[in-house]
Parts: sequence; structure tokens; C-alpha cells
Amino acid sequence: MSQIKQLLLLKKSGISNRKAANIIGMSKETVNNYMNKVNADSLSLDELIRLDAPILEHRLKGGNPAIATSVLKHSKPFFHIFRKR
Repeated sequence: MSQIKQLLLLKKSGISNRKAANIIGMSKETVNNYMNKVNADSLSLDELIRLDAPILEHRLKGGNPAIATSVLKHSKPFFHIFRKR
């Protein structure tokens, strides 16, 4: 079971963020960040728990790529200068 799903199950049972962090082995700040995302999500805690782990993780960890594809496409010709010889 994923750490995120474990966290959600602990929170559903009423465990504090600090205690959940200790049980799972995450930092308290990471747990706080996940719980902020959970609280902002349109799905309820129970609905999030029912999601498959990969979907849940993408929903809470997801984000935009650091470099937009269009920028990468136009920058690719310049990457040769970074290759080791």
C-alpha cells in the first residue's frame, strides 16, 4: 500500500498529522502538504481512499512539467553543448 493511501487511512481514523508522519516515516511538512492538497481536492477523503494508488499519487503529487514541451522542442538543438565528450 502506498504511503499516501496509508496517510489517508490514518487521517480517516483520527490520527494527527504529526503522529501519522511518525508512523509512515514521512516528515511532518510532507504530511501537511499532502493534507492541504487533500483538503483542497474536489473529492472527499473516502473518495480519494477508493482511488487506485497510481491515480491517487498522480492526483496529489502531480503538477506541471518544469519545462513546457514547446520550449524544450525549440531548445533541443542546443543540448549538444552539455554532452560529455
